[in-house]
Amino acid sequence: VSLRDCATSNTKKPLHCLSAMALGLAPRLLALALLQEGLAQDSTISVYFGSGCFWHVQHEFIKAEQTLLGRDSSTYTSLTGYAGGNRLNSFGHACYGDYGGLGHTEVVVMTIPKRTLADFAVVFWDLFVGKNRADIMDIGPEYRAAIGVPGGFTSEYLQVVNASQAGRAARDGFWFELKEGQGDDPDTLGQALVWVYDTERYPFYQAEIYHQFHDDFMPGGNYPQSYNALQTELLEDGRMVRTQCHRDQVESSAAFYPMILVG
Repeated sequence: VSLRDCATSNTKKPLHCLSAMALGLAPRLLALALLQEGLAQDSTISVYFGSGCFWHVQHEFIKAEQTLLGRDSSTYTSLTGYAGGNRLNSFGHACYGDYGGLGHTEVVVMTIPKRTLADFAVVFWDLFVGKNRADIMDIGPEYRAAIGVPGGFTSEYLQVVNASQAGRAARDGFWFELKEGQGDDPDTLGQALVWVYDTERYPFYQAEIYHQFHDDFMPGGNYPQSYNALQTELLEDGRMVRTQCHRDQVESSAAFYPMILVG
C-alpha cells in the first residue's frame, strides 16, 4: 500500500495506515506522497542530518546507501562533519577542537537522488530513542539534533523530511517539532525538537579524516574492518579530502616525511 493509498483509498488498510490515521496523519501522508511524485526525477540533492555523535550516524547512513540505493565502497557519499554555526576558525573551517565553540553541531552529509529523500529521512527519525539521541551521555549544543536541506525551513524538501516521521509518530505517539535554526542553537536533549538549517547559509564542513568511518563507543559499535577501510578508499579517490585542521595536517606531513629510525 502506497502513501497515497494510505491517505485516500477507501479499501481495507494495513495496520500502519490505521495507526497513522488515528493520529490524524492522513493529510501529511498525502502531502508526502505528492511531494515524492514531484521529486521523482533522477537529480540529486545533498542534505545533512545530526543526532548526537556522528560516528554511529555515519554508519547508519552508509547502510542506508547500500540497502536503499545499492551503493558500495566505490559510490558511498556519507561523511561526518560540522554545521549549524555562525563562526569559522582562522582558516575558514571548523575542526574537532573548536567546532563547539564556533556554534556547530556534529552531522553527516550525503548526496542522494531526490526521490529517495523520504526514505533517508526515515533512517534519520529511527535514530532517536523516544525524544532523545541514542548517546545521551554526550551533552551540549555540539550534539543537538539537526536537519540541513537546500532552502532550509521554507523548503519543500523539509516538508518531505517532516512527513517522513509519520511512522515513528504513529509508534511513539508524538511528533518532533522542527524549528528554524539561527546558528549557535542550544542542545535538544530531552526535547522532541530538531533544528533546521539552510545548507547554503549553514554549509557542511567535513570532519578530519580520523573521524570518518570510525568505530562507535555504543553497543555494537565495533564495526568490521571493511567499514573502517572506507576511510582510505574515499581519501584516495577524492570523495573526501584532508582538511586544514591540525590533526589532518600532522598526518599529511608524516606521510610525506616519514620518521626514519636509526639504530
